[in-house]
Amino acid sequence: MPRYMKISDVRAMTYAELERWWEVDFDVLVTTAIAEATGDVDATVSAALHSDDWLEQWADALYAAAGELASSVERITYTRDERLAKVKRQAGVVHQRMGQVNGLLKERRGDQGWDMLAPHLKDTRLIALSILAKHHQEESARLRAEELARRGLPLEPPMYEVSYRDGLEAIEDAVRHQLIKAPVSPRVRALQAAAPHKITSVVAGDVTHQQERCDDLRHPLLLRSWAAALEHLRDRHCALAGIPPEFTTSLATLDFRELRAMRGEQAWDIINRRRFIRALAQRWRECAMHIRQLGRVWGCDQGCDSRCRIQRRPAHNSSPAW
Repeated sequence: MPRYMKISDVRAMTYAELERWWEVDFDVLVTTAIAEATGDVDATVSAALHSDDWLEQWADALYAAAGELASSVERITYTRDERLAKVKRQAGVVHQRMGQVNGLLKERRGDQGWDMLAPHLKDTRLIALSILAKHHQEESARLRAEELARRGLPLEPPMYEVSYRDGLEAIEDAVRHQLIKAPVSPRVRALQAAAPHKITSVVAGDVTHQQERCDDLRHPLLLRSWAAALEHLRDRHCALAGIPPEFTTSLATLDFRELRAMRGEQAWDIINRRRFIRALAQRWRECAMHIRQLGRVWGCDQGCDSRCRIQRRPAHNSSPAW
């Protein structure tokens, strides 16, 4: 199989043929996402994309595709390439599909969130008692102590309701206690010990070269450094481009008359910087997805940005491997 896979190649393949490629080459998943959005793919491929195993990655691939196509439209417009109408049409279809899949993903996450709730959080009687307990704290504490004593249980079970500053701290603690299996390789240790500017350089290379991703950045113990470096790169490059510092692929429209009045080198710097900013947004989304997936395994919601109280327990799902 060639390093670069065409949309026509993907259309002729089944999920059994594509599965391994999706696992090892994100670009193939992006190509598949474009193929599905703009035409027909094998029924097994469509079913796989809609499955719980691939839905998040499919949404991520569409986001990457939408950003790359938006940058392609800018490049093609600037060079007055005759393919402009075709690429614009493709970009519009992919953007529309991205919105649909994001909606499906939001709905699926809502369903999964409900499924993951502890039984007592679904029981209306227990929820009502919990509300009452907030207004009758002394009586609640006495009744709780009496019930625990009756059952022969300690008042404060060990390793229960540990406080964390955020979801990342919970994930890092889970790795230290081997509740998330993530062997620490020499390369990961080196990145942990590296100066911030060294991490930023690695992250910038990861953003620039889609085919040469740095797997070590996806290690649970490096997610915080990865996220911080992405934020630093966003702030720096958005400032240089005169763009608000946000992780987004939807950038303000370029003034091509003004762009063509510049020196060619200066114009291409602007176009390439905007492409880099869109790639940063995709990597940020991917980083957030990794945090969310690990939080799901560990039992903590990635979205918590205040002090996080979760119960330490072995994960029910299989742990990721690095």
